[in-house]
Amino acid sequence: MARILTDEFIERRHRFPQRRFQPVHALLAVEVLVALNLFVAGILLFGSQGPGLLAIGALAGFACVGHAVWIQKRENERRAIDARWHEGVGLTERLKAALGEDCYILEDVGMPGGWRRVPVRLLAITPRGLFVIEVRFWRGLVEGAGQDAWWTLRPAPGSKPFRVPNPLVELRRQVEAVDRHFQRGGVEWPDIQPVLVMDAPGTEWRIEEASTPILDPEAAARHVATWSAGRAYSIRKIDQATGRLREAL
Repeated sequence: MARILTDEFIERRHRFPQRRFQPVHALLAVEVLVALNLFVAGILLFGSQGPGLLAIGALAGFACVGHAVWIQKRENERRAIDARWHEGVGLTERLKAALGEDCYILEDVGMPGGWRRVPVRLLAITPRGLFVIEVRFWRGLVEGAGQDAWWTLRPAPGSKPFRVPNPLVELRRQVEAVDRHFQRGGVEWPDIQPVLVMDAPGTEWRIEEASTPILDPEAAARHVATWSAGRAYSIRKIDQATGRLREAL
């Protein structure tokens, strides 16, 4: 069973988004209470004070609505992060079970890439090679070609398709970033293999002229566990590679 080198790091980052939203809800409750009091006071004092206080209460109410919409948007983003994290964990667990004790898995690594880092979803290091794994949670029918900049995604039969960026383009950037990071650290590792995983149940893809494997999670785990370029890397080489990748965490 493979070792996951980033377990503690990922667990801390998963918990963080849930905590940071709690004070915002308390602040919104205070804002609503203040706006409501201003509005009621404006109605009661309308005859003697005029519409000024009532207008302030109405403006405060509009501000509360805007703040509530903002909070809901952030909540939706958090749910998307949670869904991605849980589904990503499913893929990671498959890889962990399929690989041996001499293999390592790293999650969400930011590889140095010039003025900004290149995010890599999953890295699997085995004695047969290193795998850069990108994951998509698209649901529906995905169509395109390996060299196209954009693919199309049709969420349901009869629905209108829309364009999505070709993840193989991003995957190539990730492979180049890992290779460059190794070269700068003096680590020689020629077998860096890209893999694209479609992790949403029921997803169908029709991608032409794609040299990169596009697989479901179960097939991806088998591919990583069995693929070989005909050479084997020593424990020393694997330790060099994992040590170099740890520097990017």
